[in-house]
Amino acid sequence: MAMDLRYACTFAPQGWSAAAWIPVGSPRWAQRGAWVQEEDHLRNQVPAGASEKELLGSRAPETYASQVWQERISGCLLVCAEMSFDHHMAPLIVLAPELSANCNSQPQYREHYEVVLYDQGINVWHHTFALGRPCWQKLVHHAFAVAPRQRHTLEVEKHAAELVVRVAGRELVVPCPALPHRSYVGLTGCEGVNRFYSFSVHTQL
Repeated sequence: MAMDLRYACTFAPQGWSAAAWIPVGSPRWAQRGAWVQEEDHLRNQVPAGASEKELLGSRAPETYASQVWQERISGCLLVCAEMSFDHHMAPLIVLAPELSANCNSQPQYREHYEVVLYDQGINVWHHTFALGRPCWQKLVHHAFAVAPRQRHTLEVEKHAAELVVRVAGRELVVPCPALPHRSYVGLTGCEGVNRFYSFSVHTQL
């Protein structure tokens, strides 16, 4: 399938513009995360002095930072992101059909899909929102070793009823019959220190 480059950036200081991105919060937590600009990448802010165990557990809400590119895209698309994680997890690519808002009128997810990279492989999650509460279902886990502190390029190709995930020479096809026709796409860092180096979006010609 032929694809055309729609947007691309690096996350070096001069490689991207925050104005092209929408920060989005999680409906699971009241905190709104933040990004830290580094010399050649962007990372999620984590609480100073927190242990690795705390970042995965009691202080995980403080590690969550997410943003989507400003345009909502129709039809088939390909998202590529170069990323790494310092310990166990969990940088991810997110697809959201629409954005809602929290009590402060700040953008917040409702239904969305997450393709998560971590030290034991790939997880794909479908998040929904019903009766005022967020809920989520793991669609698939593909187990393989992923090295921390190394750059990995994660690709997610969205079709009408499936996601095709590629990383480290592996390909995973995930049936998703309820995939929306239109989606915002972006990045999330959580449950540890996650680093993002580049991002691109291709759309079907």
